Amino acid sequence: MAVKLINGDIADGIVLLSDNNSLRADNTLKESINQLINDWKNSKFELQDRLIIAGHKEAENINQNIRNYMKENGDLKGPEYSILISGAESKKYANYMAGDRIVFQTNDKDLQIQNSEFATLVSIDEISL
Repeated sequence: MAVKLINGDIADGIVLLSDNNSLRADNTLKESINQLINDWKNSKFELQDRLIIAGHKEAENINQNIRNYMKENGDLKGPEYSILISGAESKKYANYMAGDRIVFQTNDKDLQIQNSEFATLVSIDEISL
């Protein structure tokens, strides 16, 4: 299926997904997002092995819903800290707690971190902020 999509055979890729019961359609974007989040919550995989890939517009909503679930479920622990994130076009705050999974967006040779690597926050304190 991935080969078909990479080669531009979108229709054949969609047919393959459908034939293998790997495609579903909902009436609204909200229904799709809610189903995606429910599928994530009910996954048989460990937390660190779950991944949702979404467009930028949907990602913030999906992430917030999953974080709320993880807080209620006790997967995120301790105090929550807000950190100012400055981007090229805007400034916003990101919230972090122990248990959050993060993705690095730059390389750091000193720390041996590469762009797109994942990590789980084990603990956070005000001193390290």
